[in-house]
Order: sequence, then structure tokens, then C-alpha cells
Amino acid sequence: MTKERPFLSKSIPKISLNKHINNSTIKLDNVSLDDKILLINGYIKEGNLDSAFNVLNSVEDKYHNYDKYWQVHALYHHNSLDLDTAIESYKKALALNNNLVDSLFNLAMIYDSQLNYEESSKLYKEALDLRPNNKQLWLKFSTSLFELGKYELSEKAVKNALLLEPIDEPMAYLIMTALNIVKGELSLAKETANKSISYEANNPEAYACLGDIYSYESNFVEAEKYFRKTLELNPKHTQSFKSLTKMNCLSSSDITFVNMLTNFENNNLSDTQKISAGFGISNVFDLEKNYDNAFNYLKISNKLKKDLLSKNDLDKKMINNIDDMIEVFNHSFLQYSNKSNLKYEPIFIVGMPRSGTTLISQIISSHSKVCGCDELTYIHDIVSDFNQSNITTKDITNGALRYVDKISKKNPLDLKITVDKMPQNYLYIGYIKLMFPNSKIINVNRNPIDNFLSIYQTHFVSGHSYSYDFNDIANVYDKYLIILEYWNKLFPNEIYNIYYEDFINDLKKNTNQLLGFCDLSVENSCYEFHNNKSHVQTNSFYQVRQKLYSSSVNKWKNYEKFIKEDFKGYQKYIND
Repeated sequence: MTKERPFLSKSIPKISLNKHINNSTIKLDNVSLDDKILLINGYIKEGNLDSAFNVLNSVEDKYHNYDKYWQVHALYHHNSLDLDTAIESYKKALALNNNLVDSLFNLAMIYDSQLNYEESSKLYKEALDLRPNNKQLWLKFSTSLFELGKYELSEKAVKNALLLEPIDEPMAYLIMTALNIVKGELSLAKETANKSISYEANNPEAYACLGDIYSYESNFVEAEKYFRKTLELNPKHTQSFKSLTKMNCLSSSDITFVNMLTNFENNNLSDTQKISAGFGISNVFDLEKNYDNAFNYLKISNKLKKDLLSKNDLDKKMINNIDDMIEVFNHSFLQYSNKSNLKYEPIFIVGMPRSGTTLISQIISSHSKVCGCDELTYIHDIVSDFNQSNITTKDITNGALRYVDKISKKNPLDLKITVDKMPQNYLYIGYIKLMFPNSKIINVNRNPIDNFLSIYQTHFVSGHSYSYDFNDIANVYDKYLIILEYWNKLFPNEIYNIYYEDFINDLKKNTNQLLGFCDLSVENSCYEFHNNKSHVQTNSFYQVRQKLYSSSVNKWKNYEKFIKEDFKGYQKYIND
């Protein structure tokens, strides 16, 4: 759990606090309730939680309908890292008085620590309605929106923060940097990262951002330099550590690795830090073929992540969406639905995460007539605005126009063909074929156990709540197979199905066939996909800069004994 401390109200009178704190012999029976609350706040501010508890314990039950009592009760438990109790107490305080900005802020912070950004963003918005000129609130609100993938709203929020004095706010420019990275505007991202550094020279987060930018540009020498600089400033910056391991920059004898391993084993990291550190430690052991240790740290990290996500209402929409799609889309629906008449033929690459979609995208995007646009949420965003029970022709046309407008900004050279590589778009193939009847759909499948292991080995930045348990992964995979089989029946011969293992066995032949499906001429550049310098922000950013390799095929056999223990349905997928 994060150890970020809650906000302490600046409205506490220092004179009153000092009067009581300096008088160690004071009898609590003679102290009014309001002064006790001030006293508790003062002790918490000092870090003297034992004394704060003693005073808190002296408050009579008859005062428990007082909002400030529950506010300070929550504050004590928040600082004690008893977050469940703190949540309930903040809620009680707000039920008595919904204008308590500090409680709204602190409760939102807890939800942030639990990755429950839906709830935190709502609370930050409520607090901003009460205190619209609070820069800190705008920045926290922007961050939670960013984590939800609501990038346009996040950008509006951070720009609101920058309108407030003082303007020299390094955090604001860090958020702008993250937004620029997401938009693929890497040059601008460098500018905002350096702007943040100009206001705070030793801010490790800014150097970590620069590391990310250079890694996406395939400048791994510069990326390593900035990630190591980040760890110099903050030896517990686990994200930078994990990035170094993904680039194969660390061995188990490297002092950076040894220090992180020591922090991990000595419980010197928060749970969220342990998660990313554990994935990084596992990466190093995996590279060194120390599979026992690799899986041990992988298992610890995945369990921590799953436990953390379980505190939220886990997103089950993916599973539900599949059933809903099958119900909505049928031959009758397609027969009577009007399709868009836009003469636009984008390429969509879909499949399970870690199935080889990035490789296929890089191959096609290496063609001179193609613009690769990486992973985009545009289709999901558009479909989310549809009323599934009553999808009109206007909806379809407007959705298509909205998509074209958005993707045109990703295509500065105005190339005729664009590639949208969002694996989860397999859910929306029906909608895609209505909006873009002539679009090319490419589905990538892979040996299921290899696919499951690769997902399990990946610490996703957001989403994929199923990815931290083999059985949950298999459940999603089964649903994926169901919906793909359904789409293939609805759109026969319109979906190009690739099997990763077969594809890499004869790269040239299969690439030529793939290009033919996309109505593209053969170009040698497509065989040399690793030379494609377009930025890649997926977890495969390092792998696709290497020449084709087959070491990932049957990799699951290195971990077979562990997979057997953790995966009830293991044998079913071996037989397949």
C-alpha cells in the first residue's frame, strides 16, 4: 500500500496546538472536543501516532455524530495505514458534512493507492466544485483521469492547473509529458519533461519520463542513461528499474539489481513498488535461465497486484461485452443496418495481448504507404457512446467520421493506409465492419500456454485486471475464441487469421501473403521490420527492435512445473 500521507488542513491554529502539545501533564478531561481534535491533528502532524490515539480514545461516544470527529478519526487511521477503517471514517464524516474538502481529497488519495481511479476522480471533482482554484486538486484530478485513459479530460484539467499561480509547477509539466507520450508527440514530450526539470532539477520522475521517451524512440543508450539517473536520485524507483530489466541492461550481479532485491526482501518497498520491482527481478532471473527464482518473484508480484485490484469492483466488462456483442450482432441485424459509405480502408490488428500483434503491426507499418498508429482507444471510446439497443445509421456515420478525424492527427504524412493495433478491438469487429466496410481485419493467435505465460509475465500499465492469474487469463481467452469464431462466421473470408508460430517459421512467405491481403505491394523493408523507427509504446517495444527470434516459442516449458501447480485447466490447453 502506498505510504503517501494524507493532506493536513492548513486551517489548524498553531497557537492552540502548541498550547496543548507543550503541556505533557494536561488532563484530557479538561479539554474541549474541538481542542481535542486540534490536539489529535497536531500529534498526527508530528508523527506521534501513539499520543494521537490516546486523545482520540478519550472522545466520548456522544460526540460520534460530529463530522470533525470522524474526519480526525479517519486521518489517524489513514496515517496508521489502516486504510479500510480510514475509508469508512471519511465516508461517515462526508455523510454528516459533504463540504469537507480535506476528507474528499484524502479519501480520493486512498482510492488512488488502490488503483480505483473511477472513485478517486469523482471525489476530486466534488472537491474542485468546492475549491475550484486549488492547483493541487486539479493536478490530482488530472492524474486520475489520465489513469482512466480519459486523456482529453486529463489535459483540460492540467491546463486549468497551469492557469493558477504559481506557474512554476513541475508536476503539471510531468503530466503534460505523459500526455504527450500517449499522443505520440515525443519531441514535445521532451520539451515538457525538460521544463519540469528546469523547475525541479533533481526530480526523478522527469528523468524517468525521458527514459521512456528515448526507449520508445529506440535510443536505448540514452534511455538507459536516464533510467540510471532516475535510480541515482531515487534508488526505489521501481518503474525505472523494471524498464532497465526489459532492455536487458541488468544482471543479477549488478549493484542496482542487488540493491533492489535487498529492498524487496527487507520489505523496504510499498506494495505497488514491490509489484513493479518483482516483475523486474523476475525478468533478470528469466534471462539468466534461473527459472525457479524468476517464477517465485513473478508469483509474488502477480498475487500482490491481484489483491490490490480486488479492493475495487474489478472490471468484468470484457466478458459481458462478448455476450452482449453476440446478442446484438446477427445476420438480421447486419442485413438491416446501414453501413457507412466512407471510402476509407484502415487496417485493424486484433488478438489477445502478447500474442504477436506488435510484430505484425511493425511488419505492415514498415511499408512505405502505411502509417503505423500503435495502440489506440478510439474504437472503444466511440462504441462506448453508442446505444447498443438502438444503433442508428447516423451513429455509425458519425462514429466513422469521428475515428477518421482522430486518426488523421496520427498521420502527419497523410499516408493512404493506417494501422490501428489495439488487441482488444476483437470485441468490436462488428462495429468496425459497419463503420468501415472495406477495412482489413487481422487476428493474431498464438500457442495458448505461451500466450498465458507472456501475459502473466507482463506488468500492464493499466487495465487487464484478469492478467495476474492463469485461470482468469484462460477465462478471457476462451471468450476471445468464442467471439472470434462468431465474427469469422458473420464475416467469412474478411478476417485474416494468423498463427504466430506458423508465421515466424517462414517470415518472407507469410509476410508476402499478409501484404497481399492488405492490397499492398511487396517491399523488402517489411522483412526488416526491426529497423522501423516509428515509436512503439507497448510492452513489446524492445523485442520488436530485434531481428526475428523464436526463443519465445514453447517458452512455457521452462515453467511447466509451476504452471501445473497454479493453473487448474492447464492440461486442456496442452492438448489443444
